[in-house]
Amino acid sequence: MSALAHNTANDTRLADAMEIIRELAYAQAAGDDAMPNLAIHVARIVYDDILDLSKDQNGDDGAARVFKSFIINAGKRAIHDRTEKGLKSNISKLRQICLFASNPKWDAVDVFNRSTIIMRKAKKDGIELKSPYEGYVCVAREQLKLDDAMDDDMILAAVAKSENTKTVTVEGQLKKAQKILDDLITGEKYPGVQDSSPEVLIAAEQLNTRINPKII
Repeated sequence: MSALAHNTANDTRLADAMEIIRELAYAQAAGDDAMPNLAIHVARIVYDDILDLSKDQNGDDGAARVFKSFIINAGKRAIHDRTEKGLKSNISKLRQICLFASNPKWDAVDVFNRSTIIMRKAKKDGIELKSPYEGYVCVAREQLKLDDAMDDDMILAAVAKSENTKTVTVEGQLKKAQKILDDLITGEKYPGVQDSSPEVLIAAEQLNTRINPKII
């Protein structure tokens, strides 16, 4: 990714991206639920470094500019008809997606692609899910708490309704415990919080053997 790519004189990617956002807004106005596609599209243009997330002269960052453009073009309610609290809440949700997509610790496009597949499969399996847009927002929020890309079990837990989040797999829970122990041993995640005692090392080794039985 090139940080300056979208600033070149002949690069129309930002204009093209905003045109897609307008088309999604028109679809929303026509009665379609375009919000999930908005989430995917915004994640992609942030990932590709097309959307500038910095604030403009009005104090609006990339998330605010995109959402305001979206609701104005949707036309159902003018921006001034939205409550200030509601507007801030919706911009905040989109901002989480922007922050998620701009973080180089994981491949945001891959995480969202897997989220889409997982939500489709879960729906077929009869698992009660959050709305698709809320699902993407929750995946973004949960991913921002981690240092590595979410696995499929974590994504399912994020997109499922609260009563379903308890039905996580044993493997998923073990991997979470493994991550906690690894962070504790290295001390890199929380400076000053480190324990590489023999007991903790043995526990980490045994847990790794439990998750990967072929590894000795």
